[in-house]
Amino acid sequence: MFVLTCIVGEKVPFTLQSADVFLFHTPYCKLVQKSLARLMLNDYLSDANPDLSGIYAGLEKFRYTTVHSTES
Repeated sequence: MFVLTCIVGEKVPFTLQSADVFLFHTPYCKLVQKSLARLMLNDYLSDANPDLSGIYAGLEKFRYTTVHSTES
């Protein structure tokens, strides 16, 4: 999955750092946690050189996971 956003006429990848806040409408907190985790996984898998000591710390074991294999 690759999402683009247009900023001043340039196409750049949309990541968790692209927005100041996210708003999820759901009656269950667990779904919000899963939604944010999914966004983080998508960002991690699409990053060619992820910073494993920064925002992606602890995700090393998911490096060769495919998004399709995590869908239920």
